[in-house]
Amino acid sequence: MKGLFTFFFSPLIVFGFLIKVDFQNSLKIEPDSFMNVSIQDELTTEHNEDLFDFWIGNWEVTWSEANNKMGKGINVIEKELDGKIIKENFQITGGKNKGFKGVSVSVLNQQTGIWNQAWVDNAGSYLSFTQDRDEFGNLIFVTNKVEKDSLSIVSRMVFKDVKTNSFTWDWEGSVDGGKTWKLNWRINYSRINNDISNPSLTDFSEMIGTCNCKSKRMGNDGKWLEAIDATWTFKYIMNGKGVQDDFLLANGLSGGSIRQYNEKEKSWYVHYYASDSPSPTLQSWKGKKTEDGNIVLYSPQKSSSGEDGFLKLSFYDISKKGYKWKGEWVNKDESKTNPFWMIECVK
Repeated sequence: MKGLFTFFFSPLIVFGFLIKVDFQNSLKIEPDSFMNVSIQDELTTEHNEDLFDFWIGNWEVTWSEANNKMGKGINVIEKELDGKIIKENFQITGGKNKGFKGVSVSVLNQQTGIWNQAWVDNAGSYLSFTQDRDEFGNLIFVTNKVEKDSLSIVSRMVFKDVKTNSFTWDWEGSVDGGKTWKLNWRINYSRINNDISNPSLTDFSEMIGTCNCKSKRMGNDGKWLEAIDATWTFKYIMNGKGVQDDFLLANGLSGGSIRQYNEKEKSWYVHYYASDSPSPTLQSWKGKKTEDGNIVLYSPQKSSSGEDGFLKLSFYDISKKGYKWKGEWVNKDESKTNPFWMIECVK
């Protein structure tokens, strides 16, 4: 796979150069003509944590290629690390560069009040950007200038025509330090609608994101063991039709579950997996949100003495600040309870 930014078209303007590709391992680099527009000389400080919230979501992306063909892909944009960063997962699914994948991480620098982005991809590229606005007021991410062979090379991505469910993304290059710009790649974004608006799928909405947790399990002597640190992350998957969680304990144990809501039965189905118990079939739970706001799940399980009952998992004290979780064995009428695991989580 050749670098996408180098071989997206042939010839191609990349970082202000006209790249003429010779697949016998040679490149000819020439300056090209540019549109006569200008850029601000100083960065625009806005210190706005919500500045790129319009970008959050699942997107279908398309662009024009040579011979009237169409390139297409998927771009998934999510907030992570307690909402402090924006993570991008970009993949080309059709067209000349099918199979290309890239990831970016964007963060508001609390010292400067300006967003920064780092980009990497499966072609081995690394790019860093700083947020600004162009001469038309559009949000941009721009690279630092590179001086080479009397040229002052700079590149930028431009977010324009932003609407709730669509926008245009332009990749532009300059060889005169940003005095003039050339359009190299235009991507059209169209939001993929999801079903998170379904009231049942909001049951886990306050838990979406990553929490720092304290986990403690019951010892064989019936006493609680010392609590250990953990992280627990929840996110929507399958275009909003399900919820996935992943946990990691300080002792190395990791695992998670896939949660799907069955509209007919008004219940959640949860399939659990863990690093210490690989299995060809995943243990499953069934349950729902109760009137008191807890989420309670059950899985049939006999006690150590052979009595019929359930493993009962409960999420409670759920809020935007965190939640608590309890695992216990209960008999059929829940007159007997034996807790075995407790977790407290804070965002």
